[in-house]
Amino acid sequence: MAKDLPPSCENAHEDAETFESLLCVLEVSDSASRRTSFGIAWLVLHLVKKAKARVHLEAFSIPEIEEGVSHSKIFLLLESLPASVEDFTLGAHAVSGPALPRLCRFLTRSSSEGTQGGERNFDCPRLKALTFSAGSLHTKEACAVFPILSQSLETLNLKGNKLGTEAVSALAEAVRTGRLSGLRTLSLEETALGRDGMKVLCASFRDRAAKPLRIETLCLSHNRLWDSGFSALCLALRDGAFPFLRALRVDSCEVKQMGVIMLSELLSDGHLHSLETLDLQNNDVGTNGGVALGGSLLASSVPQLRCLSLRGSAVSGKGVDVLVDALKSGNRPPLESVDLSLQDVGENAARSLGEGGIAFLRTLSVELCGSAAVVFLNAVSNSEVPPAWEALELCLVGEGVESDSKALRAFASALRVGRLGGLSGVSLNDFDKASLGSGTGEALSEAFSCPCVCLPLLSSFSVQGGDILEGGNGAFVADAVGCRTFEALEALVLIETGLGGEGMKGIFQNVLERGVKLPRLETLRVSHSPNAGQGVGVLAAAIAAGGLPRLKELDLSSCGLDNDGLCA
Repeated sequence: MAKDLPPSCENAHEDAETFESLLCVLEVSDSASRRTSFGIAWLVLHLVKKAKARVHLEAFSIPEIEEGVSHSKIFLLLESLPASVEDFTLGAHAVSGPALPRLCRFLTRSSSEGTQGGERNFDCPRLKALTFSAGSLHTKEACAVFPILSQSLETLNLKGNKLGTEAVSALAEAVRTGRLSGLRTLSLEETALGRDGMKVLCASFRDRAAKPLRIETLCLSHNRLWDSGFSALCLALRDGAFPFLRALRVDSCEVKQMGVIMLSELLSDGHLHSLETLDLQNNDVGTNGGVALGGSLLASSVPQLRCLSLRGSAVSGKGVDVLVDALKSGNRPPLESVDLSLQDVGENAARSLGEGGIAFLRTLSVELCGSAAVVFLNAVSNSEVPPAWEALELCLVGEGVESDSKALRAFASALRVGRLGGLSGVSLNDFDKASLGSGTGEALSEAFSCPCVCLPLLSSFSVQGGDILEGGNGAFVADAVGCRTFEALEALVLIETGLGGEGMKGIFQNVLERGVKLPRLETLRVSHSPNAGQGVGVLAAAIAAGGLPRLKELDLSSCGLDNDGLCA
């Protein structure tokens, strides 16, 4: 009699089977999409279904199908799906036109709860996750599919499908009648939902509040909800339509300060007690929204909150102070990851951010000027621990020659001591050339050319406004190029900087004479600097020499290009 395998061998055997199943999913899905290998895919599925092949197939995907594979063949394939399949992805070829009635029959069969004559039909797949590829679902298809979705469905992904009024109404009716009662994850990202569609959908959620859906993840990102559509969502949240909600994603939904205030009141009142992830990226939080949101970040209100993203949401003024204080407070939720975008930052908040007192801060985009910039950068340099953030977008705005010179020196110092290795973007706006006097320009050049300064994440460098690069003041940019500090750069933007022909030559002469490349640079904008065109010949030679191999966008508008420059 064979002895039992030791646990390590059993685990290895299970891992091997899991790996084989994954390979099977990839290979069968790929084969099914191509006319020349469709038959192989059908044979594999048939063998799996008949238990002739020892593979546990849980997912199947046909997002794109090569021309020549008929609709009848597609659904011959679907009839061969083993009962183990729970996760299904469909593209337009399997949804629209003659495919629609066949798809409806398949979904009706899978939504019958797998029973025949009162007994379980183990031959029938019971879908738990259904994804419609972007652009595959239109009004006609949505109105036919939504009413027959399986109650066993746990994930419905409609990302990238534009849902019109009728389609949204059909989805709302499916919610209202309980067709989606088992749903855990609903993605309506990029569905053109709009404020009116959101109101219709949220009305159906509120109608189900007495027996709410068990949705844990709700993604509404990239829909123009505005405050009126977002307020409909807030009313549904208030009425208990989402008591199990763990993740709310409303990235880029045109939510303004009033909408953020409404949501913050719900958080404060404990209506989202189970919430773990809140994504408010690329909305307008502003000052008042920041004050309200900061006031709601209490462990007693959102005891499960771990991830908060405000990237691109422009928290400003007093909102920054309240939010930063809340994140430092001992009464905060158990946060593990926070992304912030801050403007008009005062000295106290700047010091707190620079000292690294927010250990769970993952990405920071901050706009600073004057004394606040100096305080922040000095705190970064002198802190006992390195910054916790993984990426920093730093925008320094000119305020006056004396304070600007101090800010640039503090920036150079932070670079030299190695505390800005996470820089992903730098903007220097409205700096006067006089701010580079008294050795400040040299300090910047030394910092950018220092061998110990490594900026592997720096993808964007921008100088705009003022005349900081006039004359020979652009040397620090040239040194950054020459010493390969800008090797990761994808965008170099120099607008209204006073850059002249010699400065232009200095930047790109390094590419020619020292063999330096800007291997990732895709965007180069040198505009509204009337004398910069005199150095375009060197730029053209650098491009011809292969120094900018990935350059896609070149903007030299209002740079005083003459005939020689144009010919170059």
